[in-house]
Formats: sequence, structure tokens, C-alpha cells
Amino acid sequence: MNNLTFEFFIALQLLLSSVLILCVFFNIRIIRRKEEKYISEKLCEMASKKVPDLLEPLLKDAYETSAVFANQIKEKKNIINKLNNNLDDKIININMILKRAKQYLQKDESQDGNVKQNENTIEPELVSNQQEKILSLHKKGISNEDISKKLNIAKGEIDLIIGLKKKLLNFGSV
Repeated sequence: MNNLTFEFFIALQLLLSSVLILCVFFNIRIIRRKEEKYISEKLCEMASKKVPDLLEPLLKDAYETSAVFANQIKEKKNIINKLNNNLDDKIININMILKRAKQYLQKDESQDGNVKQNENTIEPELVSNQQEKILSLHKKGISNEDISKKLNIAKGEIDLIIGLKKKLLNFGSV
């Protein structure tokens, strides 16, 4: 019986050792899973803290760039508006000059007896007198804007008359 009990204790010892070894392996496995989960949580936490820090400068640069573009767009719109206004002024001045030229032609034709004189025509003497006033004021150093206000003539027309006179003088001297 001694033999039997000795063999029984050895078998029991082997069985208990096997169970203990299996328990140790399962515990190690559980610990590894928890450790992996803990590490992944920590990595996610660290990433969630660093991502905003990394994105903040990019967002700041994007905001500043958009502000620069917005200012440039405003400047371009202002330039376009100024150009449109200048173009409108030039068109008005050209139309006035064309109207005066047409009236001169009608005046010349009416003197020839071909066409009756229109009641609204401007006398050439008045126009040339007005041009002489503009040129004399300009020679005195008065600005085109002040001449425009003084004679009640569009500034663009003043600029045109003075510009044409300068071109005529330059052309004649060549």
C-alpha cells in the first residue's frame, strides 16, 4: 500500500503541477491582454492630446492665409470699382465730345444751307472760349479738379482737353 500511496501522491503532484502550469499560462495571457489594452489606451490618449497640438499651427496658418486672400479680394473689388467708375467717366466724356463734334458738323452744314440749325447746338465760339478758359486756368497752376468745379465741367473732360492740347503741342514740335 505504501507503493500505491506513493504512486498516488506522485500522480497527484503531477496533476496539481499541470493545473498550476495551466493557471500560470492563462494568467500570463490575461495579463498580456490587459497590458496590450492598457498600452493601446495610453497610445490613443497620447495621440488625442498631440493631434490638436499638431493641427493648431496648421489651422492658424490656414486662417491667416484666408484673411490675406479676403483682403486681396477686397482690394481687387475696389480696383475694379474704380476702373468701372473711370471707364464710365471716360464714356460720358467721349459722348459729350461726340455730341459737340456732331453739333459742329451740323453748324457747318447749316451754314452751307444743307441742314437747318438745331436749337440746342452749342456755338463753336462758346466751346473754344471754354477750352481757352480751361487752358489758361491750367497754365496758372490750378488743378484739374478745381477747374472742373469752377467751370462746372466734368473733370474727365478737363483732363481730355488738357491732354489733347499737350499732344497737339508735342505733335507740332516734332
